[in-house]
Amino acid sequence: MEQTRDEALADALIKAGVTIPEKLEEAKAKFSGMATISKESIAGVIAEWAKSDEAKHYITAPINSGGGAMGSGYGRHEWPDEKRPADWDLWAFIPHCEYWKAVALSLDLEPPEHQNSVKGWPPEFERRCKIAEAHIEAKILKLSKAKNGYFSVDLSAFSEWAQSLGWSLPDRFPHGVEAQTAPAAQVETDNAETLSALFDPVPVEALEKMFPAGGQWRGWADKASSNGLAAARPERAKFNPYKAAVWFVNRGAEGWALSRCYRVLANNLPARSKDETHLLTGGIE
Repeated sequence: MEQTRDEALADALIKAGVTIPEKLEEAKAKFSGMATISKESIAGVIAEWAKSDEAKHYITAPINSGGGAMGSGYGRHEWPDEKRPADWDLWAFIPHCEYWKAVALSLDLEPPEHQNSVKGWPPEFERRCKIAEAHIEAKILKLSKAKNGYFSVDLSAFSEWAQSLGWSLPDRFPHGVEAQTAPAAQVETDNAETLSALFDPVPVEALEKMFPAGGQWRGWADKASSNGLAAARPERAKFNPYKAAVWFVNRGAEGWALSRCYRVLANNLPARSKDETHLLTGGIE
């Protein structure tokens, strides 16, 4: 099937090194309205533009024949042959970074400066990148624009999101100011499994009653494999309320914070866990 003009434009921009989705959309908008640029001339126009100073705002890494693209333009990543442990004396004081750097840090690996193509890194890194990219596309894992023009993730938010998926993180992975100043009932120190074990799996209807979302839980459950909710599904058609609540908050549910979810969860503990209510309330009734 012949490419459309927009598809040809997207391909040309990706080949030029515009791989971050937000940058790609911004660049596409810049050129798509220029009627003087024909589909046949797009490749040449973009190749010439890529040499300009303006293009530096959009291009995140040099072109590499080993590179690739996923979906709407998520680039793969270029890594040095030597893998080094993360420098936590540095990263403990950095609040945000590009999502693929956060993924590297989640594996206790020092991230490089530029992204383009993966070479010789653990399969788990590639797997986590794909999951992060899917959750960014679904707006579950949120990006913010940094002063340098790049889009980045808040490491404290990334930490909470990663743990909601059951990912193991290095002990020194930054939790940020938010986690340090949160109410006692919200602070989780590797406590996720303890809290999730308090609950029995429930059907999606029960989640809708606990965390009303206008009937959206059914649709989310149907797409659990792609939106990340599957991490809260221990058995077919049933979900762990605690893990589902964390997923719900990470999604950015309006009017919901983890503290509010904890209060709801405390009121919905099964009989076998009633004596452990303090784990959710922090001892405050």
